[in-house]
Amino acid sequence: MSLPQPMFDKVLIQPFMGPDESEGGILIPEVARKKTNSGLVVAVGPGKALTPHEAGPLCTPSMLSGNGHYPIQPMHVEVGDTVYFGEYFGHPIDVDGITYIVASEAELLAVEKPDKEA
Repeated sequence: MSLPQPMFDKVLIQPFMGPDESEGGILIPEVARKKTNSGLVVAVGPGKALTPHEAGPLCTPSMLSGNGHYPIQPMHVEVGDTVYFGEYFGHPIDVDGITYIVASEAELLAVEKPDKEA
């Protein structure tokens, strides 16, 4: 299965689903499970291309990359991060029967980096 590559400052997220069993042991079907407001980052775009205004006065045309674009603002999230977002967030897409969310990095509320093993 090949995941789509997000453009610019977009992030592809696989949302976490609520539990599949109630506290009393009743199985909850997938369509009835509640979505959580968190998910796993599975792909990220290269970053946002800055406009001359965003790049600031020190960014001159001589700083343009070979393709004529101003510098790219790097992404703050990486594949494997857990992110938190609001209830009405991003755009859902289906890939091989799995629902993902595509959204701008600026829409994210918080990020949790995975623990690095020493």
